[in-house]
Amino acid sequence: MSIQGHKTTYIKYNIGDIVRERDWILISDEPMYGIITKVERSAYRQTEWIPYTDDRIHVFWFQWSSTEILPACFLELISKA
Repeated sequence: MSIQGHKTTYIKYNIGDIVRERDWILISDEPMYGIITKVERSAYRQTEWIPYTDDRIHVFWFQWSSTEILPACFLELISKA
């Protein structure tokens, strides 16, 4: 699977997993790290920008002390809960 030339594979994330943002979506020089607080399975279905079904993930970013909602394909797994 790919999104605009970036290869992705489905990873089944769970609440409590530690993740970081992928290199190709960085908004700063260093990736942000966070913990998954909620998972909505198969929330994205054949959208224009994600050509396959993907999960919607709620991530609490440690650096920002705030939660963001984004597709699972934008995340990299660091540690399973």
